[in-house]
Amino acid sequence: MANLKGASFEKQLKNANIRLNALNTSKNGDHLTHSRATMEKRDMYGRDFAEHMKEQGYDFGKLNSYMNNDNIKEFLEQRTDELSKVTAESYIRGFSSYIEGLQEVGIDIEATKEPYEDL
Repeated sequence: MANLKGASFEKQLKNANIRLNALNTSKNGDHLTHSRATMEKRDMYGRDFAEHMKEQGYDFGKLNSYMNNDNIKEFLEQRTDELSKVTAESYIRGFSSYIEGLQEVGIDIEATKEPYEDL
């Protein structure tokens, strides 16, 4: 498995988007980005998570190393706290797919489905 490339969270997010990019290809049951709308959503998920980690005092290192069950659960609880139930479910489902896509392209992420099931 590999880490996201880049010295800053912003560069690592750019690397994540490049790795997930599958525009103009057919979807084959994967979690890659096949549309512009999905690309924009995933960029938002990454920026939201990076901002959350910065607020927690983690603004160094590899962003994917912070993508573990505890941090993801804390992030999603805080992020969806004031959203309607339907919007929160949509956000959680989209973020989960983002993480699965990163895992599919070989990014080392220590997360399971557990954080999503509890919310």
